[in-house]
Amino acid sequence: MLRIQFQRERVDTGENFKYQAGQYVFVCVPEISLLEWHPFTISSSPTEVAVTFHIKVVGDWTQRLRKLTESADIGNRLPVDVLDEGPYGGVSIDIYRPQTYSHFVLLSEDIGVLPMRSVVTWLHHEQTSRNRDSIDRVHFVWSVHTQNELKTLLPNEISGKDTDSFFSAANPRQKSSFHDEITDAFTFDFYVEERSPDINCPTDNYYVHYGCQPNYLQILRDIGTDAKQNPAHRVAVLLCTSNHSSTNIVSTCLTLSKTLQVSFDVHIENFEF
Repeated sequence: MLRIQFQRERVDTGENFKYQAGQYVFVCVPEISLLEWHPFTISSSPTEVAVTFHIKVVGDWTQRLRKLTESADIGNRLPVDVLDEGPYGGVSIDIYRPQTYSHFVLLSEDIGVLPMRSVVTWLHHEQTSRNRDSIDRVHFVWSVHTQNELKTLLPNEISGKDTDSFFSAANPRQKSSFHDEITDAFTFDFYVEERSPDINCPTDNYYVHYGCQPNYLQILRDIGTDAKQNPAHRVAVLLCTSNHSSTNIVSTCLTLSKTLQVSFDVHIENFEF
């Protein structure tokens, strides 16, 4: 996994790069080719001082980008000129107005965690720094095949470092399930199909579940039942999963909307690899 990062405020003009959580931009690295522009989701939140893209190495262009960075020492940064065009896209449901939703479910698989990371970090900032007390519950779910995928995106959490945390909203004191008592509105659950836990990973004690996949029906039913206590009776469901999972989740949302009398409003993104 590669990371491109630049300061949100331009040094030469003082102008800020403005974007919303969940958007993407077209990126060009002139040293590779001035003619190639590729879309990448912004994995940082608009509230962070740096704009960040996490890039999975698949295909010729990303292979060349990785080769370009090989001269840098492990853990160090390599200055590279980057051009960007955008931002584009965005979340298709209204998560921005506080009165619209009190409950949020963010469901991601594999690399689909990147736009969801941007959204959950922004929601956490809205609640903690902008006093958006209408946020009652946010449940973040990430499913991967192997623990190496966790290590790729969670290097600081796994090493025990607090700086540059990938999930700044995650509370290490939370219990291991949505059903248990939690310490704040944000719940994180990571699912790893691989059965063997990593004893050196601090997060294993809290919200990493090995040898299983998320029970989306249970997750959505739980938060829908909780949302019935709120006058809005609405849940924002944001997906970045495989096509197969998205189809099943949407069907589940339609069923629960009828049985619970709660509106599950769904935003869908799909990844292609």
